[in-house]
Amino acid sequence: MPLQGTDFQSYRVSGLVMPRKSELAIVASQLNAVVDDGLRAQINHIVDTLGSLYKTAYSAYSYFIPGDDILRRNRIQACRAFPLLMATFCGAFPLDRMEEIREAIDRGGELVPAIARRFNVRPNTVRFLAGKPVHVVGDRWLTSLPYLFETLDNLCPEHRPQTAQDWELFGRMEGCLGNLELLGLRSAWLQQFAASGYQTAYDRIIKRYGTWGAMESVHDFVHQLVQYVFDLLDPGLRGMALQLFLEQEFVRIGLFRTLELSEKWHAAARRRADRAKPPRRGKGLAWTSLIEKPWQCGGLIVAPLTSHHDLFREGVLLEHCVEGYVEYCLTGETHLFSIRTPENQPLSTLEIVVEEDDMGNSRFRQAQHAAYRNTTPNGCCLAVADQFTSHLKSVVTEEHLALIRLEALERSESPEFRKYAMRWRGRLGRETLLESVGKQNFECLVVRAKTVI
Repeated sequence: MPLQGTDFQSYRVSGLVMPRKSELAIVASQLNAVVDDGLRAQINHIVDTLGSLYKTAYSAYSYFIPGDDILRRNRIQACRAFPLLMATFCGAFPLDRMEEIREAIDRGGELVPAIARRFNVRPNTVRFLAGKPVHVVGDRWLTSLPYLFETLDNLCPEHRPQTAQDWELFGRMEGCLGNLELLGLRSAWLQQFAASGYQTAYDRIIKRYGTWGAMESVHDFVHQLVQYVFDLLDPGLRGMALQLFLEQEFVRIGLFRTLELSEKWHAAARRRADRAKPPRRGKGLAWTSLIEKPWQCGGLIVAPLTSHHDLFREGVLLEHCVEGYVEYCLTGETHLFSIRTPENQPLSTLEIVVEEDDMGNSRFRQAQHAAYRNTTPNGCCLAVADQFTSHLKSVVTEEHLALIRLEALERSESPEFRKYAMRWRGRLGRETLLESVGKQNFECLVVRAKTVI
């Protein structure tokens, strides 16, 4: 929700040191005189969401107080027309290739064509976002505008989110699909979800599986099936053609049928884990985490999972398939943490992915967060996960991230890792996939892949 305060002179300025405190207080005082309460609240909301108070606030405040009254009017009108783009208009969150849009704003030109060209979308997609406030669309999109435009442009106009509830479910669904390695599936399955009606589709999943976790974990099943098919076929048959074939197969099967197969696969993986012996701690089965030691917050502990043994134990206690993430962790693709009680009892498992924003800066995204049997974590765990993600921004250095990438690269190129990865894929893959998909169905899929490719 937007921040309640609208007085810029008192808004968090006291937390700054001089001379920044004085500089920000001056522009805040000037801004109070030229914008209304509604726009003030929106600006404060963006400043608070993006963080980096001085840089963000000074850019936002200064944008609206040029000496020219016409220039100020044009900028205010543009931000009222497209609240979601305000941070990029004023430079609080800079994007490249925004010059044409800023020039159009300042001269009072047409904004829709300029925005459509910048984000390479249809004009009706730009018009759809006109007037949409940030707190309805979602704060997460402030730093992912190109992806938002692309996602909406791929949706039929009648399937785009209309209500605040639609937007919330749109964001949750996109967060799940964002983990899919088959990029063509993202828009196809989002289209299927939206075509059913956002709330109707959500209720259908909750009624069938009892938790949204079924949707959040479907990409594990997709990845395992894709990886196993790739490993079975000759190297000459692998590549984009095979990937396209598998995308088409999953689109044909459909989102909801794939969810059923995914649940069978997860159940098979849990049964296999119950029968398996704990892995031994050994060379090549451990990795460096984003943090060196557990972090305490709100009476709970966030512990890094840094070995195959850690993942096995976490998966057994919470009965989910986190053990299948061994290869992801060894190659540095993901980072896993266990949110626990002070007595070291796991409550939920958090997956953090390190990404780069449009400016090349590292950012930390919660890719998944699952409790017992992939159910939704309780409120305390969710709050701790949010605070931990923010904590990472302040403690993890670029040097440490570079070290993790280097270690992962060296590890992934070693013969020991390749031997281990193939053995792990085979052990987890064949048993669980044949049990969930069915031997005959799986063999038919492989035969069709060879024929088509």
